[in-house]
Amino acid sequence: MNILVVGAGMYVTGRATQNPDTVLSALAELSRSIEINKVTICATKEENNQVVKRCSEEVNQILKTNLFVEYKLISEIWKFEDLNQYDCAIVCVPDHIHYEISHFLLECKLHVQIVKPLAPTLNEAKKLFRLQQ
Repeated sequence: MNILVVGAGMYVTGRATQNPDTVLSALAELSRSIEINKVTICATKEENNQVVKRCSEEVNQILKTNLFVEYKLISEIWKFEDLNQYDCAIVCVPDHIHYEISHFLLECKLHVQIVKPLAPTLNEAKKLFRLQQ
């Protein structure tokens, strides 16, 4: 399984805290029970590369896992033909862009999990639900 994580902030890397956070740790734990070929974390800043590398190494060391994690700039992979290599996506971006990112990923036929809130407005949440169906 190839997993795309959109966003490299607090929920993913624990930015502004001392430890990696939920998403990366959960994926490493999940890799114990299902085969995960790679996790690609994408975001908008080049400096996230070092943060992602440090956090993934730390998670693998703490949990004694061997999860392969790579970082890419979102501009490098944000095309339909590049996204079809992924089986699913986890959206961990600021709330105000949940709808835009999730809508595009659903249009690319990816299974999408979104950190709360689903979308900033009820109308956007309903649109995502309809598109998912």
